Amino acid sequence: MDRLTAIVSGIAGNIVEYTIEPVGGQMSYLVHHKSNLQNLESQVDNLGAARERVQHTVIEVKRKGKTVDIDVEKWLTRVDQITGEANKFLKDESQAKTQCLHGLCPTLIRRYQLSKKSRKLVQVVLQLHANTEFPRFSYNAPHKRCGAYPQKRIKDFNCEENRGGTKKS
Repeated sequence: MDRLTAIVSGIAGNIVEYTIEPVGGQMSYLVHHKSNLQNLESQVDNLGAARERVQHTVIEVKRKGKTVDIDVEKWLTRVDQITGEANKFLKDESQAKTQCLHGLCPTLIRRYQLSKKSRKLVQVVLQLHANTEFPRFSYNAPHKRCGAYPQKRIKDFNCEENRGGTKKS
């Protein structure tokens, strides 16, 4: 009897592990549809605030005559791209019909797709937000040469030859 119980519990454990847990993970997209979209919206707002802080620092650095590091510029460009993509997604989501038959039944496939994409976007937004600390924000710009002439334009000048015309003999 103990062997039979052990076998049945082992089989039941495998069934739960390989069928119910994966299905439960996929079902969470449907159950948490609204909270996933709200989370995306709040994270995009947080990223926008972080972008503004970095942009203010960039303006301050440029006023001091320094050059902004390329990593900062790439980060700002990437933030603009992701923020635009997320805002477009949220706008499209609000306009999309997530219900059929005038609200009598939800379109589960559409909700699943929106929820899954919003979770992916949240991960990207969180990663960008975590990368706001830069090892080097700016560096001193190279000094400009004021009034210097290139070596090719300077001709050899012999002082002895030029003085010869002004000497009294």
